[in-house]
Amino acid sequence: MIKLKTPEEGAILSQWTADQKELLEKYLLSADKVGGFEEADTNQDAELVGDWLKLLMTDGLDFSFPGKILLSWEERGKDKGKNFFAELSESSFFRQKMTFHPGKRGNKIFVHSLKNGTKYFWRIGYTAKTGKIKYSPVSFFHTEEIFPRWIGIGGGSNIRDIGGKMTIYGKKIRQGLFYRGCALNKSITVPGESLDFLMENLHIKSDLDTRASDGESGKAFPGKKVRYFNIPLRAYGNIFTPEQSANYAKAFRVLTEKRNLPCYTHCLGGADRTGCFIFLVCALLGMEEKDLLFDYEATSVFSRFRGKRYRSTAYFQSFMQGLKDLAGENGGKMTVQALAENYFLKGGITEKEIKKLRKLFLED
Repeated sequence: MIKLKTPEEGAILSQWTADQKELLEKYLLSADKVGGFEEADTNQDAELVGDWLKLLMTDGLDFSFPGKILLSWEERGKDKGKNFFAELSESSFFRQKMTFHPGKRGNKIFVHSLKNGTKYFWRIGYTAKTGKIKYSPVSFFHTEEIFPRWIGIGGGSNIRDIGGKMTIYGKKIRQGLFYRGCALNKSITVPGESLDFLMENLHIKSDLDTRASDGESGKAFPGKKVRYFNIPLRAYGNIFTPEQSANYAKAFRVLTEKRNLPCYTHCLGGADRTGCFIFLVCALLGMEEKDLLFDYEATSVFSRFRGKRYRSTAYFQSFMQGLKDLAGENGGKMTVQALAENYFLKGGITEKEIKKLRKLFLED
């Protein structure tokens, strides 16, 4: 018999470490003082505004990995000494599940990269000599609701779920549909087990590679299970050419096909090209300005991809000003959500496609 020990049934568990929470608190306090991108642009002390985010960065450390949750159990009788594994699911019937295996000690397993603010059912299993899988009783716990949902991938960094935030439409963006992060090959190589984790536990169906097609890009996932799209994108003030408008529209359309979801998108570090694309998509879905800015700036605050990526830089301002200029004389009065919608419409995306994306990505 297998007796589940920890966590206690119904417990609320965090996937954010104490260091991550401290860094998040410092960031939010600083961001509140700076204000939105327009306030930052007009702040009289430009040098101070330009350096505020840099002060938060901790060189050499990477805070973009989730904290781990410990599952433990007791083995009794015939169940002792087996090769155990843990299964977790949002369904008590375990229709779609995540599977984790223990380390050297067979009665403990650390799990990670779970959805935030979610109830998870879990059980321990092993394969008997007969070939039949035997399971423990089922228990459950809840994960703490803190944005973003970091994903722990060996060799990678800056990998996270875009979902989990409430929008101006009164609906949350779904988790588990769209992930952003660093490249998985070429300049950044992750081991095969990391790719397996993305395919088997996150159920990735498509790889949207926004790197240039001049040798920088390349398929990372083996076989044909994950569809590969190479759509070169540029960033900031460089997205307003006819070619880039068309490419941003192509990338958008990848997300409107259900068979491509969940999708993993990246450039090299998941910061600039990926950052601009995610900013526009999330704005279109109705994410609030403060959350859009946080998701963009989180790359420099938490991941190993350090750099001056914040709201008051000239290149980010060229991005925002370009969106306003594209909208014409009323651009300065439009919300960031309306500016993003206008960008995609000018690039050839239809109202019908926008509605389709929102239906797929926004919770009922």
